[in-house]
Amino acid sequence: MVNEEFGKGAGMLLGAATLGLGAWALRASRDPLDFSAPDLASTTFGGEAIQAVGFGLLTGGLQLLWAAQVMDAYAGAAGITRPNPRYGHRLALQVTRMATVAYRAGDPAADFYPDWGISLMAQPYRRLSVGLGDLGVHPGDGRTSVQGGPRIHYRFLERGRVWIGAGVGAVLQGTVARATAASARNRAFSAIPYGQLDLRLFILDRWSLDLVPRVSVPLGTRFYGGDRALPSHALTFELGTGVGVYF
Repeated sequence: MVNEEFGKGAGMLLGAATLGLGAWALRASRDPLDFSAPDLASTTFGGEAIQAVGFGLLTGGLQLLWAAQVMDAYAGAAGITRPNPRYGHRLALQVTRMATVAYRAGDPAADFYPDWGISLMAQPYRRLSVGLGDLGVHPGDGRTSVQGGPRIHYRFLERGRVWIGAGVGAVLQGTVARATAASARNRAFSAIPYGQLDLRLFILDRWSLDLVPRVSVPLGTRFYGGDRALPSHALTFELGTGVGVYF
């Protein structure tokens, strides 16, 4: 709106408000008895899964829209009408939220599992990148997990402001928990191999919006923030949303 693009500004403001209020409404509509009976299995898995999927899509869309309007406002102020992506960059930094909906013990039987991480990828040759992905820390009341792992990525389509690539890697996760009387085990390790697609849309020369669908299989219990966890060998579909910057 400061750039005198009132229609675009109003559209983005309305879109952000709609996505944010929709996500809030889904969270507010959760059954107040959820989590009250941890030893009982819910009978409303389908409804809970749909609610969690909706929340993930709305918050992911809000995240991308917020980043897009920041980049677009700068482009409008600077007079940039067509970005020139940095094909020959040496280093890429990405911040991504990987999100999935999966089964959990107790009630609700389905829950939303977010996983924020940072990736540092070097490009030794054009289109080919190698580096570390999913770097992050997940604190909880009973345990803390630290993770990160190798990734190799190949960009097979470069068309203007759109890049599409694919990658494989593994998240290596170490977890430390407080020992209890019930269990003396307070350390765990898990490897989570994955394959992913990577779709990037450039708004500015060095900045992109990222959409990252991924399939992963944890070889050991996978822990998330808030003491959430997925069991070993639980095939998982994740949807990542985030931003990237290229140097």
